[in-house]
Amino acid sequence: MVAQGKTPIQETWQALEHLVDIGLAKSIGISNFQGSLIIDLLRYARIRPAILQLEIHPYLVQEEIVHFAQSENITVTAYSS
Repeated sequence: MVAQGKTPIQETWQALEHLVDIGLAKSIGISNFQGSLIIDLLRYARIRPAILQLEIHPYLVQEEIVHFAQSENITVTAYSS
């Protein structure tokens, strides 16, 4: 059971896929997902994420997740706080 106000990621992803289906979005992506969440998402996603946005800068490189995303053909874009 999901707590009130907490929407499961799968339900959210399916809503995003619907936006692509009806032409309101060209592509969809994820932000701040780590490997296990990406693997879980890929199990049920009809449309694979086009991009993964992560906090990356000289003090937080995150090489492992970047390489994993690239191996899954997910483009990585960086932001820095």
